[in-house]
This record gives sequence, structure tokens and C-alpha cells, in this order.
Amino acid sequence: MKRILLFCLICIMHTSGLIAQIDSTQFLLKGFQDGYVFYKDGRQFQVPMNYSLLIKKFLFIDQNDNNNIKEFLEPEMVATIKIGERIFLPTKDGATEVLQMDPPIFVQYRGSMRWEGKNVGYGGRSETSAVDSYSSFQSGNTVHKLETEKLILTRIDKIFRIERNGKQYRFINEKQFLKAFPEKKEVLKEYIKKNDFDFNAIDDVLQVYNYATAL
Repeated sequence: MKRILLFCLICIMHTSGLIAQIDSTQFLLKGFQDGYVFYKDGRQFQVPMNYSLLIKKFLFIDQNDNNNIKEFLEPEMVATIKIGERIFLPTKDGATEVLQMDPPIFVQYRGSMRWEGKNVGYGGRSETSAVDSYSSFQSGNTVHKLETEKLILTRIDKIFRIERNGKQYRFINEKQFLKAFPEKKEVLKEYIKKNDFDFNAIDDVLQVYNYATAL
């Protein structure tokens, strides 16, 4: 049964081919890690997984099919993905991690990329040179082109999401966070300043958020 279900998944390309085109630094996690994918209809699989910040997809290694890297079939049917102790919700905007459920807070990851550029002689590189080599991967019945020039991950943006009084708030910095707590703004500003919180650090954001909800 497991083999039959795995055959229902879409093969993108061989592991060696994908890693050659998508540098390992362009993944959210350090290497493919054992995880579970849970479908809304009750199906579940245990496979090594990772999330590509470049193509914004969860990928897995099919150890029963020559270690090919594949994309899950029917991504809209995936309910949750668990990798280690981390829980992810696949959304149209990309990977969203559940940081905690009470009080609930989520974070979405987005990678910022730039072209490394081509050699232009005398040891220099041009980031504006035309990209003329492509590879492709298949998703469903659609074939997508993937540029094979090396992309460099410059940063990972963390977009936090919370809900308060029936309204959703998204924030990446202190100013946006404080909009969710207008009546506690001054107290929170002092707390943030005193503790020198970094809104790009998940632990810091959790601490200030839990403090705000407890006021």
C-alpha cells in the first residue's frame, strides 16, 4: 500500500540534478530531515523533507525510487507537515510554521535571492548578464522552467501572524507589532527597549508577544 501511494506522488528530478541547480543554502532547513506529511483525507507519509525557498515548495526524497526528489501530489490537500518538532501549514504564500498554539502565533518564511552572475573575464562577475540555460521540473501536468544560473540566498524574511479581537495582524518589525496592541503601546515600547528585542529573532518575538497578551 505504501509503495502504491508513493507512486501517486510527482517526481520532479533526480536528487543530484536538483541539488546542482538549487544550492543547499536555498533551503529553509539544513539538509533533508525526517518528517511526516498529513493529508486532509487521512493519508500520511514519513519521508525526508525540506522546504525550497527558491521555488516555494515542500520537497521530499523518495527512498523507494532511487532517492528522487519529488513534490507532493495535491498540495492543496495537505493539512500539516511535521519535521522534527516543528509544525508547518502549507499555504499559497509559502511555508508557515506554527510557533505556538496558546496564544497562537505563526511565522511565514520568504527567501530573498539574487543572481550570482556570470564570469565576465579578469575575475569579475556580472549580475546583469542574460540567463540562457534552463532546467525544468514537472508539477502535475505543467512543466516549469528553472534558471540554472546560481542563485544566492541573501536573507530569510520572517513574517509573523497573530489574531487579536477577531482581526489578523502581520508584522516584521516593532512598529507593525505595536499596531495590534494600541492600548498597551507605551508599556510594550518600554519593555522592548529595555530588553533590546530583535524582531528577526523568533525567541525574542515569542517573548514580547506572550508578555503583551498577558498584560
